[in-house]
Amino acid sequence: MCYATCMWAHVKEVYYAATYQDVKDYGDFDDDHFDEQLKLPYGEREIKLFPLMRDEAIVVWKKYQDMPDKVHY
Repeated sequence: MCYATCMWAHVKEVYYAATYQDVKDYGDFDDDHFDEQLKLPYGEREIKLFPLMRDEAIVVWKKYQDMPDKVHY
């Protein structure tokens, strides 16, 4: 999520001190399972994803697209 946010914000560089391994070793955070799940196709993930009200959402997106004063990230 943080990486995607950086992309949306057009961040060009990120500086960090601790590595992912440091987080695992010293922070007792182990997100390997998250990474494994995110690499799988939607249908193979443990948490199932179901589309809902896409037609209604597209209407909202089209209205946003047509806004003359919309903010482009």
